Amino acid sequence: MASRGAQLVRVTPGSELSLGGPGLGALNQRLASLPWIGPALRLGVHVARELPDGALLAITSGTCWRGESAGITGARDHDVTSPATRSQRRWTATLPLPGFRRPARGGVLVDGAQVWLAQYDLNPARDRPIRLWRSDDAARTFQETYRFEAGDVRHIHFIQRDPFTADLWLGTGDTDQESRLHRSADGGDTWHEVAGGSQRYRATGLAFREEAIIWGTDAGSDAGPYRNRVLRLDRTSGQIEEVCWLQGPVHGLCATASGDLLVVTGLEGGVNEIDRRVHVWRSRDSRRWQEIASFAGGLQPRRAQYGVGYFPVGQQLSDTIWLGLRGVLAGDVVTLEATLPT
Repeated sequence: MASRGAQLVRVTPGSELSLGGPGLGALNQRLASLPWIGPALRLGVHVARELPDGALLAITSGTCWRGESAGITGARDHDVTSPATRSQRRWTATLPLPGFRRPARGGVLVDGAQVWLAQYDLNPARDRPIRLWRSDDAARTFQETYRFEAGDVRHIHFIQRDPFTADLWLGTGDTDQESRLHRSADGGDTWHEVAGGSQRYRATGLAFREEAIIWGTDAGSDAGPYRNRVLRLDRTSGQIEEVCWLQGPVHGLCATASGDLLVVTGLEGGVNEIDRRVHVWRSRDSRRWQEIASFAGGLQPRRAQYGVGYFPVGQQLSDTIWLGLRGVLAGDVVTLEATLPT
């Protein structure tokens, strides 16, 4: 599932199915669909997820929405093919996002009926508390479950569940002291810092393997000359090692069922970026990495849109890997095959 401006679409190779979207007003929807203008004004749907009961979760600037198919008892959204039915979806604002626009792309976790939302606030003065919310009823209601007090961190980059241990992991940023990896073994009631204190631990997400946990650094334009890299936490020894140098900050990370690991870099204009391209790297064993693709940065003003690559969630169950691209000359979306030659 993807967003195009203020509308949601279900994309399969060679086809699209419109799913509608929250009622944001005709002008907002029209502006949200315009290249450069929509991203610059931060309009449209920023994050979208499908919920286990078939409803849709959509996050627009400052609001979390739940969309249900209207008038069809027991029908799941992906069973509904009639255009008339799709237009009848009821959207309910279930959580206002106080003082910030949206979670980061990795700051939404749908885990059965539980839905987690993590606060991603620009927070330049570090004068706001940064909060974590949880829903136990598939995004109908939310409650705050944890907060970092003002001055502790700038914002939360991601929340994920480790499929091998069931632990929750959470990453924060952005300065050296704010960049940390946290873990919870009790369902998010308490969090313990696993590692932190440098740009090595500024991550947008983790990739979980049975033998190791992998991430790429997100040292952006504010990180000076720090060279971005891939790191590997060995589950047995607890040792953290640097395994690959990268050309820019990591904006996307993916582990697939076939055993592939993929990372994709972004373009923020920092002095630590090697070139003006978005790069895709791949590994089969988490230690040896090979670049497999790259895309030239676009012509848009950086304020309108960074050059960004990312992997949509849920790809560990797919044979085809979807790579989202923004702010590059290649277009909006390309696909990469997950099963690549060794």
